[in-house]
Amino acid sequence: MIAALKPQQVLEVGVGNGLMKLLCGHMGISHTSVDLAADLSPDILASALALPVGDGSFELTCAFQVLEHLPYQDSLLAFRELCRVSRRNILISLPNASPAFPLMLTLLLLGSLRLLPQLPLPPLHRMIRSHHWEIGRPGTGLRRLTRDLSQSAKLIRCFRVFDHPYHQFFHFQRH
Repeated sequence: MIAALKPQQVLEVGVGNGLMKLLCGHMGISHTSVDLAADLSPDILASALALPVGDGSFELTCAFQVLEHLPYQDSLLAFRELCRVSRRNILISLPNASPAFPLMLTLLLLGSLRLLPQLPLPPLHRMIRSHHWEIGRPGTGLRRLTRDLSQSAKLIRCFRVFDHPYHQFFHFQRH
């Protein structure tokens, strides 16, 4: 998805496992990281709630599996910061605890069909301790979250990953 957006520079909030930095380097994209944890060696040591960069400084801003570590209202403020410092595109991923069951059908002449049916069931696992909230838990349904985030940017695409349905991805663009 990032390659399709063709950014020249990316700001990633949350260092994570370093995969994004590696991918950007491989694609020739300038990568800047922001994190609160000095031991993770981010390029910028700062909070997602107050990014110390100017408005529209990056073509693409992203935060993967980060915002749920903040209280819900603070995560909306951090998302606004991602929007503020982006010139155009914002990508985020969040945990979705709603049960989904990957299903692949192989049809002789048509090939494989991948489905990700979601059932209206309660989450099947406990919430991770460091998370304040997750999609699909009481009070944080996908519809509410999408509505709240869409106040800051225009939703372009929302999807779950077939191989990892716990990950819900969102692509937004600045208003």
